[in-house]
Amino acid sequence: MKSDSQSIFLGRWLPVFLWAAVIFALSSIRQITVAEFFLWDFAAKKVAHLTEYAVLYALFLRATEKNWVLSFALTMFYAASDEIHQSFVPGRTAAVYDLVFDFSGATISAYIIWLAKGLGIKRKVISPTFVFMRSYPFLHHKKPLTFYHIDLYRGQDSGDFRNLGLEEIFSDEGIVVLEWAEKIRDVLPKKRIDVIISVTGDKTRKISIKNRK
Repeated sequence: MKSDSQSIFLGRWLPVFLWAAVIFALSSIRQITVAEFFLWDFAAKKVAHLTEYAVLYALFLRATEKNWVLSFALTMFYAASDEIHQSFVPGRTAAVYDLVFDFSGATISAYIIWLAKGLGIKRKVISPTFVFMRSYPFLHHKKPLTFYHIDLYRGQDSGDFRNLGLEEIFSDEGIVVLEWAEKIRDVLPKKRIDVIISVTGDKTRKISIKNRK
């Protein structure tokens, strides 16, 4: 029985520790320039923050057996400790506004998992960042539908995503949550809800919601 409980513990928490170690290793690297253009360099690094902590929150949620509050607290505690760690790395500094991006990543992850749960999806919701898309079948009033979670961060334009069959997905009856939708403006459906997060300051963001009918 003891070995079984240890196996369960490791199965839940080992992915958390491994991903936390990845974040720690990345934060230990001296400051590097991703792109020569400042805005692109800034955007690439902050998107990395969003992705890192969206995944970490999802792993904490799994490990704590869907304790939403505790998972959020643990994610933000690690984010704060990581900023302190970066203050000791040559070429890096601790930045409070980075915590805003970490917070945003955890919030996006929480919202998508909550939405899937509200639709009655029992499967574990996993970030699609490295595979572009994940799909989850569900029933709505006994009618089979599909929930699609798509993350286009790693591509450049609609040509990179042609094999995903986006036009077919958009014409299908289902729900699509799409991150980095601005990369495929030319194929977006006219009827949609846009959620736009704008940077308004070092520590502030503006969230705009537009219902396009």
